[in-house]
This record gives sequence, C-alpha cells and structure tokens, in this order.
Amino acid sequence: MALGANFLLSTFETHLPLPQGNQVIYKPIIMQAYFYFPIIKQNTRHQLAFYIEPAIFPVILKPSSSGLNIISDYTVAFEGGFNGGFVYNVLLAENLAFFTGIGSGPYYFSTENSRQYKGYLFSDNVIFGFKTRFGSSAKKIKDMEMIFHIRYRHISNARFFLPNGGVDNIFMGIGFSKLIQANYLFKNKNKQNEAGNERR
Repeated sequence: MALGANFLLSTFETHLPLPQGNQVIYKPIIMQAYFYFPIIKQNTRHQLAFYIEPAIFPVILKPSSSGLNIISDYTVAFEGGFNGGFVYNVLLAENLAFFTGIGSGPYYFSTENSRQYKGYLFSDNVIFGFKTRFGSSAKKIKDMEMIFHIRYRHISNARFFLPNGGVDNIFMGIGFSKLIQANYLFKNKNKQNEAGNERR
C-alpha cells in the first residue's frame, strides 16, 4: 500500500466559450492525494492495483484576448472530485517500473460556459508513466517512490444535462509516495539477504 500526492499541470490551452461571447483559457492546476492498494501482492514483476485520488484544486481562467502580463484579468475558480481505477505495473529494473491505468469518478466543474454544463459530472482518466523507488541508505529500505506520468482526462456528464461538449486535457505530472509495505512491488534484496544470513 502507498500513500502520497500528485501535482499535475495541463500541457496545452483549452479554450472555453463564455455565454457573453468571449473565451477564456482553462488551466487546471491539480494537486491531489494518492492512495494505492495492490490487488496481487505475491508477484514482484507484474502487479495490478486499485487506486483512489481525492482532490480540490484551483483553475486559472485567462481571457483569450489578454496578454501574458495582464495578470489582473485572470480569475481563479475551484474544482474537485474523486477518481478511482486500476493500475498495471511492470518492473523494468530493480527500482524502476512502468505503469498504465484507467480511472473514473464524480467531479464538480465550476466554470460557467457555453460548451459544458456547469455542475456535477464525470472525470475519465487514462494514465501512463514511470515510478522509481528510493529511500534512506541508513535504513537500507527503499520505501519512497517518485512518479512521473502523463494523463489524458475527459470530463462530461453523459448527456444528463446540456450543453455537454466535454472538456479534454492532457497533463504532465510528478508525484511522491510513501510505501506502507515496502516490498509490495520491488523486492528488497538486501532485506531478504539479511534475513537469510540471520537464519544461518
């Protein structure tokens, strides 16, 4: 099991038309908690896990007609939701793994616009990236992870309310996790060797 946090930044500009006729650039800055629960614990090379990510975070709304330096024209909204899904990991090296996953969950979208209904909807995510393990050399246990990942996110409400044009974002993210069970994915060879020496 792992507990941690992710930071995600949108990599391209999403333009939302406002009811007044002008447009804003929608830039979510996602900061979320991260909870990771392995489903298969015995296999240390391939692993399937369940994850959940609750979050409340700011969204920067910049008028499309504003220059880069007119910060006074920017506004800030807050959005949030709860995302859960499955992640598949494959070990590439002793402390390096590739992972990919999918998830979905309820989400509150707070920007009034002419493309997507403001209110509660669904957030669908596709994720892939790499994670590396590190830790204190004094403890000889690598119980921390650094995560680098790319995420595609689609938010819409399955046509329960109109308009429902959907909003798509691609994020690049970095995260850190503390492993509660340090050998849940990567075998700690030093620890195993020490245990074998003690038995001798």
